[in-house]
Amino acid sequence: MTLKILILSLLTSSSIGWAVKERTLHFDPALVELVGTVETQTFPGPPGYESIKQGDEIERGWYLRLKEPVTVEANKPTTDLGWQSEKHVQVLHMAIDWVQIPESKLAAGKTIKVKGKLFNRQNGHHHSRILIDVSELSEVQE
Repeated sequence: MTLKILILSLLTSSSIGWAVKERTLHFDPALVELVGTVETQTFPGPPGYESIKQGDEIERGWYLRLKEPVTVEANKPTTDLGWQSEKHVQVLHMAIDWVQIPESKLAAGKTIKVKGKLFNRQNGHHHSRILIDVSELSEVQE
């Protein structure tokens, strides 16, 4: 009888699906470590941030696509800066100091591990809800 209950329980839970709890991260000053795939994305820049075809400059950026989305929670010090919590974050714009980290370390499609501090977008040059100020970057061998 117990085996029937176990099988029924497994069948029921697999048909409903498992609720996956997103990993929760925090804004600067917390240092986070993330693994994902490098992407480049192109957006219209100044002056209008609306259309490259209509004369806006091209803005290309480096992005980290996570396998699983995360939640980024604001805490008291960051809420004073106006930062807001975000759920289901899967793509982060990478803010990189090219003097500290050479652009040659990046290639679209490469899996990397980055360490850095998270922040909300602050201006028209930021094209994702959450950005990471990258302090370290390394390739991950798959």
